[in-house]
Amino acid sequence: MSYIRKRINAFKYAGRGIAHLFRNEAHAKIHLSVMCLVIIAGCFFHISPSEWCAVILCFGGVLSAEGFNTAIEALADKVSLQKDPLIRIAKDVAAGAVLLFTLAAIAIGLRIFLPHLLPATRLPPSRPALTLPLPPLPHQSLPHQPLPPPQPPHASLSPSPSAFSFILF
Repeated sequence: MSYIRKRINAFKYAGRGIAHLFRNEAHAKIHLSVMCLVIIAGCFFHISPSEWCAVILCFGGVLSAEGFNTAIEALADKVSLQKDPLIRIAKDVAAGAVLLFTLAAIAIGLRIFLPHLLPATRLPPSRPALTLPLPPLPHQSLPHQPLPPPQPPHASLSPSPSAFSFILF
């Protein structure tokens, strides 16, 4: 099989996995519907490009975590359908990872959308970032010493016009 054919098949298999995720996993369907609502809200509130980046990363992270969880559950079920404490731990940790990423995505979503929904939560534009007073660095406590005066360039080191044309083109 050729290199290109293998790459095409890899995309086909990935697409098949994504389709399985959305067809068979209830939580993936819930995440997908919430994604649609967030996209609509983002368009309605005209969120900034950096906020769109955060939202898109959250989409990808939550759906990826859900995909890993589904894969781990499928493998664990293939290994043993009997109750096993290690398989239970693997499944619980995978589900917990999805929950953690989902909670982080919710926190990011609240940070982005709450100021649009509740104008009282907006930060004033002139509010500076949180700054903490820091002790002076060791070199700041030394007395200032002036720099030595600049030396005149050596005549043989002056650039020629051809050197400038090389730099410019």
